[in-house]
Amino acid sequence: MKKLIITELPRWNYFQWFLLGFYELEKRGDIRVKFKTNLLTKLTTLISSHVFNEAYLRYLKRYADGYNLRGYVEYNDKTKKYFCIDSADAPFLFDGNDLAKANVYFKMQCPNNLQLDNFELAPGVYIPWQDHAHVNAELKLTECGKRKELKGFSEVQQKIAPLMVGPRKLDRTNLYERLIKSYTKRCDYSYNEKRKKLMAYFGNSDGPILTKNVQDPDYDWEADILSYFGDKIQHPNIKRGKACELIQSINAKDEGGTSLYDTRIIHNGNSDTGTTSRPDLIVPYEEFNEFVSKFQYNLNISGYRMSIPNRFIESFMVGTGIITDKLSVRWYLPFEDELIETVPMGYLVDNQVNWTKFQQDILDSPNISPNKVRDLFTKKWTPIKVAEYIIKTIDNA
Repeated sequence: MKKLIITELPRWNYFQWFLLGFYELEKRGDIRVKFKTNLLTKLTTLISSHVFNEAYLRYLKRYADGYNLRGYVEYNDKTKKYFCIDSADAPFLFDGNDLAKANVYFKMQCPNNLQLDNFELAPGVYIPWQDHAHVNAELKLTECGKRKELKGFSEVQQKIAPLMVGPRKLDRTNLYERLIKSYTKRCDYSYNEKRKKLMAYFGNSDGPILTKNVQDPDYDWEADILSYFGDKIQHPNIKRGKACELIQSINAKDEGGTSLYDTRIIHNGNSDTGTTSRPDLIVPYEEFNEFVSKFQYNLNISGYRMSIPNRFIESFMVGTGIITDKLSVRWYLPFEDELIETVPMGYLVDNQVNWTKFQQDILDSPNISPNKVRDLFTKKWTPIKVAEYIIKTIDNA
C-alpha cells in the first residue's frame, strides 16, 4: 500500500479539506496517512484540546509561517514522489524551492493561463511571476517587502497542477472524528429550503490605505499594488459596494413581501480600519453555512489579487450556486451549472465595468435546483474526490 507522508503543515485550517479527504482514502484502504512533522504539529492530529491547537496555530503564524503543505507519497518499491499544496491567495506567487524539488506543485489559486510571461491583473496591467520569499530574508512571510524574482519559471511550469479552495476551517483540531462531524453537519444544511434568490456578503466597500511613492512594490501587498499602478486600477471592494447597491435597487420580493435579495457590507470604509461598523450584519462563522443555504446563489466579486475565496465551497456544500465576475483562476475541474460567470470586474476602474449587463445577468439568472448543485458538489468537490485527484496526479507525475 502506498503511504502519504505529510512533513510540514502550517496554517492547517487552509488544508483541512484535503486532510479529511486523505483520511477518507485511508478509511477506504487506498493509502496510509502518516505525519512526519514536528511533535507539536503531530499532536494536533491526536488530541482534541482547542486551547492547545489554537495557541499553537497562533505560534506557527507568528514564528514559523508558511503557505505550503509539504509531503511525499512512498510506493512499495520505496520510490518517493514529493508534492506541495500552495495556499497563497496571490495567483502569481510561487515557492521557488518547492517548484524545484516537488514532482507536483498544487496551486489552490491557479491562474487560467500559466504559459504567459506574467499575470494580468487588469487590461494592460501585469504582475510578473514572483517567489514567496522576500529579498530581505529577515522579513516575515506576510510582511511588506520586495519579493524575489522567480527564475526559470518556464522550465517548471509543467509541475504545476490546479487545485481548489476549501472552507475557512472545518474544526479547531485535525482529528478525523472532529473533521468528519463538522463536514457532515455543514452538508446537512443543503436540504434547507431556498427561500431567497441571491445573497451578497462582503467586508468593505473600499480598499486599503494607499502607500506613498511606491517604486519597488511588494505585489503581494494590496496597498503597494494600488499605489504603484495608480489610476489604472481600482480595488474590488468598490465594485462590491456598487454591486450591492444595484441589487438592492431591483427590489424583488416574494409573495409575502420579503425581499429575494440580501446584501451586506460590514464596513462602509477602507479595508484597513473600517470606518463604519455594522456588527448587526455580521453572520457568525458557525452559522454561515446555514445562512448561505437559504439562497439559490451567493455573489462573488474577485478580490485579493483576483483569487477565488472560500465562499465558493461554503456555498456548493449547501446546494447554493455562485454568481461571479469573470474569473482569472481555475479549479482542477471546470465549473458547470453551479456557477454563472458575468462581466469582468476585479481591479477594473468603475467606469470600465458593464454594470448594465451585470444587473441584467442578475435578473436573468435561472432558478437553480439545489439538488443539481448538490449533485455537482458530490461529483467533483468533496474532500474524498479532491484527495483522489491529488493522489492520481502524484501517481502520474
